[in-house]
Amino acid sequence: MNPVKALRAAPSYATYASDDLARMTWYGLSAGERGLLESMARVYWVDEYLPSDPRLIALACRLDAHDAEELLTAGVLAHFERDSNGHLHHVELRRQMQNIAATREKQSEGGKAGVSRREANKAAKRKPSSDAASRETKVDHQVDHQVDHQVDHQVNAKVDHMVPERKKERTERQNQKQPCRT
Repeated sequence: MNPVKALRAAPSYATYASDDLARMTWYGLSAGERGLLESMARVYWVDEYLPSDPRLIALACRLDAHDAEELLTAGVLAHFERDSNGHLHHVELRRQMQNIAATREKQSEGGKAGVSRREANKAAKRKPSSDAASRETKVDHQVDHQVDHQVDHQVNAKVDHMVPERKKERTERQNQKQPCRT
């Protein structure tokens, strides 16, 4: 059995400018606070959490520690929830990550179901039937009738082989048909 391959994280997240501009929690921030919020969102998307210590946030966001401490206001923290370990989680990005994971899980289940159906269909086709001989006789009769009809009703008809000549169980007449005209 092949080991399950881990899928890469989604390369981007959705940001809707109209939603941001309509929310006071965003337009009420200063330009510096919005910059810190966006930097924190990017770190969160990659690492799936943020430390709660302002100095570590500054380090993760590649900012000066003093600037990060000054800009890390209640307005910026309103976009995050704290877990039991004290890590910060971006509310909107966490929701997007959960939606992506749920979609991938459904796609995986659908793929597995498709493989199961395909394998079941293949197995059903391979399974020999108890009346295989009667089916072959019926098919041979249909083929014989078609060949006889084509050859008997057309004068000077050219014929081609319906089945490869190497199948010796057919007679020469049973192994012929009218060639395609295209």
